[in-house]
Amino acid sequence: ALSSGLSRRSWRGSRSTVAGMLARRFALPPVHEAKYEPRQIPNAAPDMVGTAIIRPPREIWLTLLGEMVQMVNEALRRRASCARDASKPLSLEYMADRLDVDDPLLGYLAVSREDGWLQGFVTCTTFTTWHADFRWDSLSPAVELATDHGESQGRTPRVDEDGSLADELQAQLHAGDPDNEGVVWPRIAELSLLGALGCGRWLVQLVIDVLESSSEPPYEYLVAQATDNSIPFYERMGFVRVGAVTVTRRKKERVAEVEAEE
Repeated sequence: ALSSGLSRRSWRGSRSTVAGMLARRFALPPVHEAKYEPRQIPNAAPDMVGTAIIRPPREIWLTLLGEMVQMVNEALRRRASCARDASKPLSLEYMADRLDVDDPLLGYLAVSREDGWLQGFVTCTTFTTWHADFRWDSLSPAVELATDHGESQGRTPRVDEDGSLADELQAQLHAGDPDNEGVVWPRIAELSLLGALGCGRWLVQLVIDVLESSSEPPYEYLVAQATDNSIPFYERMGFVRVGAVTVTRRKKERVAEVEAEE
């Protein structure tokens, strides 16, 4: 199994201890749809005039799952109406799982000041994996970082060509049980959820600014999983494509069988 992502280097600070590196589960409330028509939500203005930014607690995030799903579906509809975009919106199950498990949970909502309608959201957490054999590796033959995602738009892709960034990420402190709380990387932050109507770049930059402004920042890197269509967006913000690989248990068993036969 493969996972590709992007990384942005930014922060330096004192090392975190392994103690407290846990991922917890929280109870999910019923999911309710928005009481307004998503097609009527105005795009956020470039200067964010008319939009309020809120930093809600986890319990509020969980009550907004229905609105978040409707908003990302509307964002996809608007993009598809003006450009060829085959990407799929974030699913309810995926968002519920992230809001349920991500700990800590740093996030912001963008809502219209006039009506309080949801225009965007972003969340960030500590990067955690549940695969014992996960590794950062941009040079693996299974990783195709050089695939054309941006050259046709007149840009040169930002790629970890020599594997040095993947090596830096792999060298970061990480510990935990992949079968329980997960393997936690306390020096790596992950941009876990992003959905927006005209304010995606602004929300991502807000998270970056907040992480960089702390007097003792806990993170040195920010990573994000990206679809093919969203890679140019992240590259314009300074992210670099970096590879990640994990071997499934079934594949490991097949390899063991072949070695046994030989």
